[in-house]
Amino acid sequence: MGRVGWTAYAALLARFYSVEDLRVIAKFGILLPKLASFIQQTLDVGGQVADPTVCLAGWVRNFGMDEDAPYLMDGAAYGFDWESVEPEPFSDRPNLIPEEHFEKVDEELRLEMEAGRVVPRDRADVVGCSALMCVDKEHSKKEKVRVVHDLTGGGVNEGTVIFERKFTTVNKACSLLRPAACMAKVDLSKAYRSIPVAPRHWRTHAFRWKGVVYSDLRLPFGNAAAPGVFDRITQAIVRFMKAKGFPATLGYIDDFFVVCTNRHTSSTI
Repeated sequence: MGRVGWTAYAALLARFYSVEDLRVIAKFGILLPKLASFIQQTLDVGGQVADPTVCLAGWVRNFGMDEDAPYLMDGAAYGFDWESVEPEPFSDRPNLIPEEHFEKVDEELRLEMEAGRVVPRDRADVVGCSALMCVDKEHSKKEKVRVVHDLTGGGVNEGTVIFERKFTTVNKACSLLRPAACMAKVDLSKAYRSIPVAPRHWRTHAFRWKGVVYSDLRLPFGNAAAPGVFDRITQAIVRFMKAKGFPATLGYIDDFFVVCTNRHTSSTI
């Protein structure tokens, strides 16, 4: 990177990190030019830099010694990635949203765009527009809906390699129960939507709404790799909690279950 380029990137990094934070990030082995490039790409398309990227120094401090630290830090710094083959360009797929849910989906997408998680793109910048679907959210009888990408059409999910993971079970949760213990369940709100993905996936996480093409810059519902990607983050948090003295902690994708005996007065995730 040339002198002028690095000067510009240094100024960009200074907008998001203190000098001490940059020392922590660089000491871990994060490539500062690559980090700056990822931030710049996000801003260039009109997106907002995701919290894991902004809080990268905190991730290093809390998870830098974790067994999965390289994957976690690279994901927070450059966008989370997974093995996949980009499909051939495909024709736009019609959305699969019933008319009675148009207003709810429209509001969800408005909030996503306002937060810089979804951005308008030129049709030439994406490989195709997958269909949008909506599913019931929080058992609300469709009062609230979650927008989901149908990535089975066009070959996006077909080209995604799903690494096998062993998820926790209800039986495991039951085995942690003890008399007079306190239990807590934590369900993260918009958990996937906080996770940045590598720019190469922006071209495949595209859809059309009201005649405008958009790209999704965050971990989308509907990608076959998404549960495994997020669960790796979850399990790092579980290991962090156990190291802090809460051994009876479980995580299932974006849900946490903690059992505290009378030796603990409180727990925080």
